[in-house]
Amino acid sequence: REGVRLIISDHRKNRFLSDEEHERIEGIGDDELWKVYARGLTGMIQGLVLTNWDICDALPPMEEWKMSCYGLDFGFTNDPTALEHVVLAHGELWVDDEFYETGMTNPDIAARAKDAGLGRGDIIIADSAEPKSVGDYNKFGLRCYGAEKGPGSVEYSMKWLQQLSKIVIDPVRCPDTKKEFSSYEYERDKDGELISGYPDKNNHHIDAVRYGTELIWRKPGQPVTSKYVSRF
Repeated sequence: REGVRLIISDHRKNRFLSDEEHERIEGIGDDELWKVYARGLTGMIQGLVLTNWDICDALPPMEEWKMSCYGLDFGFTNDPTALEHVVLAHGELWVDDEFYETGMTNPDIAARAKDAGLGRGDIIIADSAEPKSVGDYNKFGLRCYGAEKGPGSVEYSMKWLQQLSKIVIDPVRCPDTKKEFSSYEYERDKDGELISGYPDKNNHHIDAVRYGTELIWRKPGQPVTSKYVSRF
């Protein structure tokens, strides 16, 4: 771009490094890590599960939305609670809001959701492992359903997310979501080799997005049940 000068620096110009340190950097075996550390270039983490995401400044206009829903992944002490707003528009999935905190009780979560403007007109699909919590949110004036899990549901929903043309994340409103999407990797075996499993760790936002999109990622032949009645 006019008026901009690009400078790329790497270890070869660093006179404070020893010969051994230069040799160690040049000897990095991973091609992507070598690009970053030996040549100062941009690399890509190997083994990322989701690579089809991008960032945005704002959602499309509401009249262009095809689906709007909220996904909720429970936490408490060590694991944070994650609530995500997801929208389907232009054949792309948009994620534009989150909250992500530890130590939240059900009344805390309900109050936070209502402060954000959620009410009976907004569908929340939550982790069905806690049916009492799902019931509590309905008593608090929200509209919450438990996700309908089943054999293979994690694998199917993850593959559905992967095949989307794009997942668009607002990095200002959803910084932790962006961080999680950019670092979530496949399982590795004892030798550090990638295997095709989806680890159940550091994926609270991803789980919330999976729950929130359950209305549309079901397998063919498994229609959305009548309990979900969207306003769209």
